[in-house]
Amino acid sequence: MDKGIIEHGDKEYPSEHPALVSAKLWDEANEAIKPEKTESSKLQRRDKHVHLLKGLLKCGHCGTSLTPYPSGKKDANGQPYLYYTCTHVSKDGGASECPVRSIPARAFEELILGYLGEIGRHPEIIEASICASNDAKIKAVRPLKSKLAELERRHRELSEAVRNCVEVVKHKGANNITDSFMAEAERFATEQREVELEKTKLNIEINYRESVVADKQVIADALRRFEDVMRNLPGEDQKELVRLVVREIYVNHFNPETDQAPEENGVFQAKIRTKWYLVNISFFASDLIPEGYKSGEISSDLDRIGSAGMGKTRTCWELALTIGIPFSRWGDKPFIVHPIPFPVGILETLASANEEESKVPEPRIHPFLLAHSWQEQLDHDTALTKAKIAAREGISRARVTQVMNLLQLPAEIQAGLLTPPAPLDIHSFSERSLRVLVACGDEDIQTSRWRDLVQELRISAGK
Repeated sequence: MDKGIIEHGDKEYPSEHPALVSAKLWDEANEAIKPEKTESSKLQRRDKHVHLLKGLLKCGHCGTSLTPYPSGKKDANGQPYLYYTCTHVSKDGGASECPVRSIPARAFEELILGYLGEIGRHPEIIEASICASNDAKIKAVRPLKSKLAELERRHRELSEAVRNCVEVVKHKGANNITDSFMAEAERFATEQREVELEKTKLNIEINYRESVVADKQVIADALRRFEDVMRNLPGEDQKELVRLVVREIYVNHFNPETDQAPEENGVFQAKIRTKWYLVNISFFASDLIPEGYKSGEISSDLDRIGSAGMGKTRTCWELALTIGIPFSRWGDKPFIVHPIPFPVGILETLASANEEESKVPEPRIHPFLLAHSWQEQLDHDTALTKAKIAAREGISRARVTQVMNLLQLPAEIQAGLLTPPAPLDIHSFSERSLRVLVACGDEDIQTSRWRDLVQELRISAGK
């Protein structure tokens, strides 16, 4: 059936060909076949943890959505650790080659939404982003118009072919028309409808591209008002408000050592291990946040505007961000270094950390000596645990256990590590080689392989 509507993305537009049924009949038919909504189905669709960016985040590497994903582990308050995870990673796990993989949900939401208000205080950044977005959209129009011209030419050819078929039928009579002729006529008509649909969608895209953004101050005022309004709204209403402002967010992984940086050199130096991302946010340009927008009034405002501002093609502008997300074990929050550093003072914090690190390089301690030191601390402090050591050292608890497993080596090996035979020192014995010995399990085998290892290393050293 056809109700005379063209769907493009998540919007509907009047089509160029007439509807086969009335809008009323179409709605009644769909209502009749709609499955009954049970309470359980409603619960399944509910966003239990209210992910504010759900449906907006896209993986820039795979082109798929970044969907909410609870890790299964819980924090100190008993709440699950929440992530946005690439759909390919959720499906294929470790086999996925996606470099984006997962980002921490709450920390990322807080960073992005807090940044919107900060950008509102910098109209010059908005203006530069608007100019870049307008240029990109205008450049994209030419190939779209070329494609539209091709479709219009093909549509004229098909229309002529359909008319010719109709004239032949009129002239010869329906009883004198072969099945092959009718099949060919049907093929022309089908392709004609498909071309009409493509033309409509392409015209929508061209209209969007030709709608440039101009007023930076209106956008700046809207973003600042967005920041104020968000503080007073409950979670579900915050989620709706975000959709009035943000169209979509693409997240790309970035390696500052191999990829070309969009900023000056030195920005990406950080004391702690950090993953870097280039994030592109597409904003709706219209001022869709009413002046009187307050907590409790969102429902009526959304009824007036339309949920998430649907119903018309809205002009957009884009903003590119460079974001650092420290590894979760460090406990630090994500930050933005470009175009406006956020939180305020983050670059100074990174610079001072790097200066401190360059002045006082961390000593290289052999894992076996580290294991001895930790064991002594555990023996003298009954309140200390491996978990606390891991938190203090900025590593995982599993890593602490891995290092301390070296203390399972036989006494002869431990003594040899503490007083290595000349010309060797303790760093002659890699952690990997010692873990191989631990894995043997049998003390006689461990000791025999240790002696062979010492002999090999001494020969290599020339003794």
